Amino acid sequence: MADISVEIIETNIDGEVVDGDTIEATVSSSVITSTLTPLTEVDPVFLAHDAFGITAGDITLLTDLTALALTDGNFIVADGANWVAEAGDTARTSLGLGTGDSPTFTGLTLGGVDISTFIDQDVSSGASPTFDGANFTSIPDGALSTDYVEVAGDTMTGALVITPTANSTATLQVNNAAGAVVLNVNTTNGRVGIGTLDPAGVFHSVAHLGKYAGVFQQDQATTAWTSTPATFNMVNARGTSGNYAFFTFSDAVGGSSSAGVGVRFVNRASHYGDFLFYTKAADGYNPRFYILSSGDVAIGANFVTPQARLHIKGSVDNQQLIIQANATQTANVIEQQQSGGTVVLYTTNSGALKISDKLIFTQTDGNEYIDSLADGYLDLGATTAIRVKNLLEVTGDVRPTTDDTYYLGLNDDDSPQAWKGVILKDTTDGKYYRIEVINGVVTATDLTD
Repeated sequence: MADISVEIIETNIDGEVVDGDTIEATVSSSVITSTLTPLTEVDPVFLAHDAFGITAGDITLLTDLTALALTDGNFIVADGANWVAEAGDTARTSLGLGTGDSPTFTGLTLGGVDISTFIDQDVSSGASPTFDGANFTSIPDGALSTDYVEVAGDTMTGALVITPTANSTATLQVNNAAGAVVLNVNTTNGRVGIGTLDPAGVFHSVAHLGKYAGVFQQDQATTAWTSTPATFNMVNARGTSGNYAFFTFSDAVGGSSSAGVGVRFVNRASHYGDFLFYTKAADGYNPRFYILSSGDVAIGANFVTPQARLHIKGSVDNQQLIIQANATQTANVIEQQQSGGTVVLYTTNSGALKISDKLIFTQTDGNEYIDSLADGYLDLGATTAIRVKNLLEVTGDVRPTTDDTYYLGLNDDDSPQAWKGVILKDTTDGKYYRIEVINGVVTATDLTD
């Protein structure tokens, strides 16, 4: 077989022959021999690499890329040494976006999605973006700020103002996970409902089973109530005296009140107020318990002018005051004390009425009295005399004092008689007899005329 000579001629990227070293080879039937002249960095092969902008290092990196798995959703990122494929959550971190991060874009174009209902006026700057239904035509500074709460977990750092284009009975509604209403704002009637879609008043709270309708809690010391903010404050802002502010109690929403408690502002300038309790009965809806700003208390139907610290006025013929002791009562049931605290009058559970000083009767001149002295005697005192209109029963002795002139009888005109002795009635014949001792002899004188 004849020998074959092969000459490899190098060309540039335009196909032109390039002068320089060549590769020659001779092929024979028995052996292939060749001569090779080494290429240098100025050879056309290296010039071609430069023409395409590909370096040896690029070839190495391309080799790394072709080795990556073609997993759907992966991102190709550099880890500082090689190209690596990362899943979405890892890629987000590599791009500097953590959960809740808000990246800043130099320019942003959104199309095909109408999000105008989600982005409204910026609550801090007052700027509003404009949206033509497909794209934002204007986004003022601050219109897409962190003042907006757009997704779960976002926080708002400014005020939140909601102004509906038209009033509604459910302008703002918050439901629980089961769909039951928790909060409803009714801008049509200016009402807020907690636990109800149909608030009957400016504020309407509905307590479901096992829940409080409302709790007002104050977490601060209240040692001086006059200087501490109230836990709950009810105000009547009318500019004149005589107006009321009160709570009422009803058995149906919008129904007639059955009872109430409130305040009557009797002196607006000095902020004086009377406190009262109302109940509804057959005689109407009237105050039954009334406390003046001075501290005087009135008890009675529509009775609001007490003349003492406690004044009870009856409206029907029944008991006006009953004080019933406990079955095992040992302390005084009723007790009157002096200003210094000394008890001067009290009643006991056994029914005894005890007075620490004498009992004075003031129908005439105030000299009639019953007095219990420390000597063990009970004295009866009177300006004129002491007389007994009916029967006087004595279980002990009846005896004179050192003065043997004393009155034990009455004349026909009820004037006393100066007799020495005791007048007794014979229960058999109904006659009266004077019993007296004369010279040691007991005599009975018939006093029948």
